[in-house]
Amino acid sequence: MKDWRFNIPLYTCHLAETLTWIWGLCVMSDQVKWSHPYLSQDMQPKTALQYLLFSGIFGFLSSMNIANGHELIHRREPFHKFIGMLVYTKFYTSYFADEHVQGHHRYMATPEDPATAVKGQSVWAFWI
Repeated sequence: MKDWRFNIPLYTCHLAETLTWIWGLCVMSDQVKWSHPYLSQDMQPKTALQYLLFSGIFGFLSSMNIANGHELIHRREPFHKFIGMLVYTKFYTSYFADEHVQGHHRYMATPEDPATAVKGQSVWAFWI
């Protein structure tokens, strides 16, 4: 990419989500003992609503970061591909970068593409 300014939102979102992910691991861990109020066990959700909000925020940030990782694995530069791979590694789907580019893009909209529904197939049937 010729204009480096297009990378700023991608890397800013990736950094914010990664730091939030590390913060969430520290807060939810019973093994980590911090004296700082934002890292202590007092920040752990205690009610079902708090768990729902905590999970919803993490799900939203993760979905934004997955879109960023998807964009980065399509770049030609190895550094961008590496950062895109790190995004998927956190979710145990690091194989996606290789399969998506080498498989889905090669066989898109053909019977060999596992990410394309068969003609006439419902969304529900494809998803299951």
